[in-house]
Amino acid sequence: VLRPKLTQPQPMSIVSQRRPAIPAFNNLVLSGLFALLSLGCYFVVPLYLPESPVWILLPVLLAAGTTTLWALIHEAVHGLLVPTSRHNRLLGRGLAILWGSQFRMLRFGHLRHHRLTRDGLEHTETYNPEQQNVWLARLTHYGYLLGGLYVLELVSCIVVWTPRAWLARLARRTLAGELAALPNLQRTVDSQLLSTRGLWELRLDGLAVVALLATSFWMYGEFSPLLALLLYARGLMVSIVDNSFHYGTPADNSKEAFNFSLPRWLERLVLNFNNHRVHHRHPNLPWIALPQQFRTEGEYAEVSFHRGVLRQLRGPIPRRLPPGSGNPECSDPSN
Repeated sequence: VLRPKLTQPQPMSIVSQRRPAIPAFNNLVLSGLFALLSLGCYFVVPLYLPESPVWILLPVLLAAGTTTLWALIHEAVHGLLVPTSRHNRLLGRGLAILWGSQFRMLRFGHLRHHRLTRDGLEHTETYNPEQQNVWLARLTHYGYLLGGLYVLELVSCIVVWTPRAWLARLARRTLAGELAALPNLQRTVDSQLLSTRGLWELRLDGLAVVALLATSFWMYGEFSPLLALLLYARGLMVSIVDNSFHYGTPADNSKEAFNFSLPRWLERLVLNFNNHRVHHRHPNLPWIALPQQFRTEGEYAEVSFHRGVLRQLRGPIPRRLPPGSGNPECSDPSN
């Protein structure tokens, strides 16, 4: 049975006490490359693809870089892409639009994930067999895993244009469990998502995503299935990787996650995103500092990256509430 490393929180090392400088130059270069690659796939490839099929390599390259692009957005979410807050947000918004979503929505969801890693909606791979049909649980699990997460991100670009009162009801219904556990979460929802400024930012970014994709599909014309395939490849990769670091971890510890092993060159390519437990314990560290923190704390990787991702195909994990406990107890399906 795969278990994460469960240890008592260690004193903050020098590495995490003094946050290393943000590698702004590296981040800007990578962000620029992905911006050019994305714009090329959306608007240049359809112009030249009919004359030369070799242009199909550009969408393939962009799909292969899905984890890296998400890692850059992830750095912006934590304020670690560039040193200044304003430029960090602007760059994050631009990358998120090219990704196909709104930065403010991604930021809210991810920071909430850090606070409630194994509660409520974050238990995407578990179900209570006494309350939920196993086949419905499997449908939900595999639907989320095989692209559902990215579909939700795309759909949110349209949903935010519904009346604010509808969005407030949707938020209360969707986050009911979390709102009960964290009373201040409602205030965060109101200020970050439903405020006048927040909602208009969500709507404008959502409109930009819809306009970008609609224009691109129009330009691709008869080759539009290629663009759809690119988006699905991105959706599949981000959806299947998203919860892989937490699949089967304890239900009551927001700091626990798995580290996955990768060859060093691939680690750098995904901005050390595989050192996920280290990131959850030190979310203030930029990606370039994670390997040093990994070594300082004597960390290890439980499994290789591809095995960690693919083991989710075993299916949803049954959970039950032990008597007197508010936290679900999960049993690994490999038992």
